Amino acid sequence: MFFNQGHVPSLLEIEKLKKNFLGYKPKNITILRNITIEGIEPCLTYVLGSEGHFANVRFGGYDSILQDAMNSSEILSDETDCVIIFSFLQTLSPSLSDSFSSLSKSEIEEEKQRISIFVQKVLRSIREKTSAQILWYGFESPVYPTFGIADSLLNGQSHTVDVLNQNLREFLSIVPSAYYINANLHLSRLGINQYYDLRYWHIAKSPYSKAALIDISYECMKYMKASSGNQSKCLVLDCDNTLWGGILGEDGINGIKIGTDPSGSPFREFQLEILSLCKRGVILAICSKNNEQDVLDVLEKHPDMILKTHHFAAWKINWSPKSENLETLAADLNIGVDSLVFVDDSHFEVDLVTSLLPNIKTIHLPIDKPSCYRWLLASSGFFDKTQLTDEDSNRAALYQAEQKRQKLLKADNNLNNYYKTLELELEIIGWDDFNISRIAQQTQKTNQFNLTTRRYTEADLDKIIQTGKADIYCVRAKDKFGDMGIIGSVVLKHKAHESIIDTLLLSCRALGREIENYFLQEILHILNEKKFRTVYGQYIESPKNSQAKHFFVRNHFDKCSSLSSEGEWFKIDLCKLRPRSLGHFQKITSPLESLKLD
Repeated sequence: MFFNQGHVPSLLEIEKLKKNFLGYKPKNITILRNITIEGIEPCLTYVLGSEGHFANVRFGGYDSILQDAMNSSEILSDETDCVIIFSFLQTLSPSLSDSFSSLSKSEIEEEKQRISIFVQKVLRSIREKTSAQILWYGFESPVYPTFGIADSLLNGQSHTVDVLNQNLREFLSIVPSAYYINANLHLSRLGINQYYDLRYWHIAKSPYSKAALIDISYECMKYMKASSGNQSKCLVLDCDNTLWGGILGEDGINGIKIGTDPSGSPFREFQLEILSLCKRGVILAICSKNNEQDVLDVLEKHPDMILKTHHFAAWKINWSPKSENLETLAADLNIGVDSLVFVDDSHFEVDLVTSLLPNIKTIHLPIDKPSCYRWLLASSGFFDKTQLTDEDSNRAALYQAEQKRQKLLKADNNLNNYYKTLELELEIIGWDDFNISRIAQQTQKTNQFNLTTRRYTEADLDKIIQTGKADIYCVRAKDKFGDMGIIGSVVLKHKAHESIIDTLLLSCRALGREIENYFLQEILHILNEKKFRTVYGQYIESPKNSQAKHFFVRNHFDKCSSLSSEGEWFKIDLCKLRPRSLGHFQKITSPLESLKLD
C-alpha cells in the first residue's frame, strides 16, 4: 500500500477524530452483507472524514442481502447516498467455495445461474427504492484452487470465479451509477496474510483484517468522491528529483537521470504514469525553481523524456515562492487552488505550500525512494473518475488552445475585437445516450459558474428525464483555435405552463465569452416555442460560485418570492422575451434553427 493508505489507524485515533467530524456533511451509507463486517464503520468514518464527510453507516441483517434489498425501506431510501454490497462467496455459495471438486459440470452451471439471478434481483430491488450509488465488492479468486496447479488446465475453480465476476460486471454496467469493486486488487496489494484474518472468520464470520477494511474503505471513498464534484483537476510537478533525477542547474541536460538504465528508469516510469493521467483528462503543469529555457530544452531535446511541452497546459519556472506560482497557475487555468495537486521531492517546499495554501493537496516524493514514485501517484486517487469522455482525452489540447486565446486577448486588449477575432460558434443540443455522461460529469465537477451546484449521476439524470416533466440540454462551443466540446448544461423541470431552471452551469475554461448568456437566450426561446409562459431561476450560494450571483438579473429576470427555503429566486415572463440575437457569435445553432452571419 502507498500514500495515505499506508497508515492503518488505531481505534483510539479514529475515536479522537470523530469529534472533529461532527460538523461535516453526512454521507448516508447502507451496507448489505452476508458476513460480519461492522469493523468497516470506523474505517469509513476515518477515510471519509479526510474528505469533509461524516460517515452515517447503516447495516442490513446478516446474510439477508436480497431480503433487505426487497423489503427494507428503513435503510434504503431517497436519503441514501451509497449502497455497498459484500457477497462473500463462501457464504453465498459454499459448494463453489468449499466443495467445488464434488460438483458436476451441470451443478456448477446451475450454481452460476442461481448467483446471476440473485445479483439481478438485488440490483433491481435496490433501484426501485433509491438512485444511490451502488458499489458491489467482487469475489476473491481462490488463493489455493481446489485442483491445485491443474486448476487452470481444467478451467476449474479460478475460472468459475472469474466468470462470476465478469457476470457481475456486466449486470452492474447496465444499472446507472452501479460499480464493481475488484476484490483481487486489494488482495494483491496486501497479500493473503495481511488481507484475511482467519481467526475472526472462524469466530464470527468476519474474514477481513483491519488493514483490508481500511484499503477497501479508501477504494469506496474514491467512487463516492468521483460523484461528489471534489476531484482534483490539475497535477503540478516539480522538476529536479521529480520528473528526473539530479539537479538540472548543476548536472546539465546530459547529466540528469532519465531513461532505461537503473538510475533513470524510476523517473521514466513516473513520467509514464503522469502521461496516463494526462490521457485521462488531468491537466498537467510545472512549478519549478529553475531557469525556464533550461527546463524547456530538457522537455524538447532530451531523447529519453516521455513528457514534452505539448503535454503541459501551463508552467511557472522561475525563482519566486512556489505558493505564489501555484496561485498564479490556478488563476491562469481558471480553476480553484483546491483543484491542484502539488508534487515535490522537497519536504520544505511541500510543508510551506501546505501551510500557506491549506486547501491544496500535496504529494511528497521521498528523494531516497524514486522507485516508489509511480505507485505513490497511482495510489493517491486524487484524479479518479467513474466515466471518461472525449473531452477528457483531449484536455491538454483544450487548455493549450485556451492559453492561445488569452494571448490573443492580451495582444489586442479590446474585448469586442477579441470576440470577433475568435470566430465563435455555439450549438445547443438535447440530451442523448452519447452526451448524458458528460452532462453528469459536469454537474459533479463544475463549481465556479454553477447556479445551484447540484450534483447528479447518470442515474439521477435518467430518473429526472423519465418523469416526462423535464428537459436537459447542453452547449458545445468552437472557435478558430479548436472545438471546445461540451462546455455547459442546463436541467429544466416543468410544471403546467411554468419551467424551473434546476441547474445551469458552464465550464470554467469557457468563461469570459458571454456563452452563458446566449446559452440561456436559446433555452428561453426553446421554452417559449414549447408554450411555457414563465421561467423561474434559482441561485444557491456556494463557496465558489459568487460570480454567478447576478446572472439572472443581468439577463432580465426579476427577483421574486421564494419557491423554496433554499437560495434566491428569479422569474421572467416569456411574453416579454427579447428577440434572438447573434451578438458577437458567428453562428448559433439550436433545436429552433441556426442564426449565422451572412
